Amino acid sequence: MSTKAPTLEDIAREAGVSVATVSRVLRGYPHIAAETRNRVMYAARSLRYKRAQTASQAKPSNGTAEGVVRKASGLKTLHVYMDLIAEKQFAPIVLELIGIGAQRGFKTVVNTCNQEDLINRAVAHEPEDNAAIAVITLRRVTEDDAERIRESLVPVALVNRYVRGMTFSVTLDDYAAGCRAARYLFNLGHRRIACLQGDLKASSMVDRAAGFRAELLELGVYDASLFLETGGRSPGFHQRIAECMKKLLAEEDPVTAVWAWNDVAASAAIVAAHSMGVCTPEKLSVMGFDAVDEESTRITSFQYSFRELAYCTVALLEMRLAGSLRQPIRICVSPTFIEGDTTAPPPTK
Repeated sequence: MSTKAPTLEDIAREAGVSVATVSRVLRGYPHIAAETRNRVMYAARSLRYKRAQTASQAKPSNGTAEGVVRKASGLKTLHVYMDLIAEKQFAPIVLELIGIGAQRGFKTVVNTCNQEDLINRAVAHEPEDNAAIAVITLRRVTEDDAERIRESLVPVALVNRYVRGMTFSVTLDDYAAGCRAARYLFNLGHRRIACLQGDLKASSMVDRAAGFRAELLELGVYDASLFLETGGRSPGFHQRIAECMKKLLAEEDPVTAVWAWNDVAASAAIVAAHSMGVCTPEKLSVMGFDAVDEESTRITSFQYSFRELAYCTVALLEMRLAGSLRQPIRICVSPTFIEGDTTAPPPTK
């Protein structure tokens, strides 16, 4: 029985396309018909054209020591793809990944690119022995993106984003953070509690708001009218935050606490409230997320657990390389709560 590894010519013959088309599909070129792409990927999988095919894996098992398939030797090369917008915020996790690589003996290759090109570039690798890819992004990842990632012949882990049931991902537990934020403000004595929601196309924003809402419901203080959408950090961001704060503080029974989707939004909310004569935290408590250092004040917030995110990313990819995981899973890491100077019990009436 031949153990020769399949070639591009073999895949082309099986799929009924040219070798050039096979090459383009395996490199992740975007402008290829879905039917053609699926046919090539099906042929590649049928012929066992795999990322980490070794001589030991090609041998049939015969019950002897020589016939037993050895465990994967582990990760040798980690390709990190990060969008330019995420570069500043997620630089610490890249440093952690590099450090883990130095400890465990794998090479870390870091690439940055525009959000629009991120998925295309990440899945453009031809199979490479014991290699894996980590995609770190702030962009929305769609189901179409998830399908392309799933077709990659190199294992891919998404960091900070997920598509339910479709991606292997490592994220913060944004839902738990939302629950913790609501409980914290309630325990301070607040009952009129608002939420400035981010871009609800992003999985993290959806989960944060959902956890916050669920906990307020459980505590009996949820008011749907106090959950306002800001649309995320797009043009006109500060103006939208100011308008939201004006609405919240103009209520007959104004809010006494606000959780904003990140620290930048929290800072904008504090500035807007101050312009209306409402001081933080004496009259209004404000919480954020991301634990960004501010010059004048320290916001009560949540901090990314970069080391844990990095270790979980490596562990997930190593399990994928070893063949231990076949169905998509999501690993959640709890963020660290940071109590700052922008929250306090509500003012006495």
